[in-house]
Amino acid sequence: MEEQKASLEEIHFHLSTIQSIVDRLASNSANAKSWAVALVSGITAFLVESEELKSFFIMLIPLLSLCYIDSYYLALERKFRKIYTRAVKAYQEGQLSKEFLYHLEPERVFLRDVICAAKSHSVWPFYFLVILVPVLFYILSNLGSRPHGSTP
Repeated sequence: MEEQKASLEEIHFHLSTIQSIVDRLASNSANAKSWAVALVSGITAFLVESEELKSFFIMLIPLLSLCYIDSYYLALERKFRKIYTRAVKAYQEGQLSKEFLYHLEPERVFLRDVICAAKSHSVWPFYFLVILVPVLFYILSNLGSRPHGSTP
């Protein structure tokens, strides 16, 4: 049985659908970063007031969770970009069938994909700085409040 070729309208719809999925994943990634900034701002303000280090460690749990979620979204976005690239390549080669158009399931995202995404320049520098800022606030606030001659 011969495969039916996809029409230009169907191809355009397919590529638009993939692009909208990628856009939503990018938006979710940005939301994770927004939550991380809000979390760190609140915890840093609390840290400066209370001078308790355990608050910082408590903050790390949701912050690392947000980093994982952000990295997962980036890894998933890369999988959908592969689908997009394959569709464009198949179209250019004249081999884009209707059957191909209705397959939008990305490859499975493994932990190694998430770790690779976490190494991205859009993830690790952000979360490194977000963790570093409260640490610096804590150190600087405790240096100024410690009496001279006392040991930490």
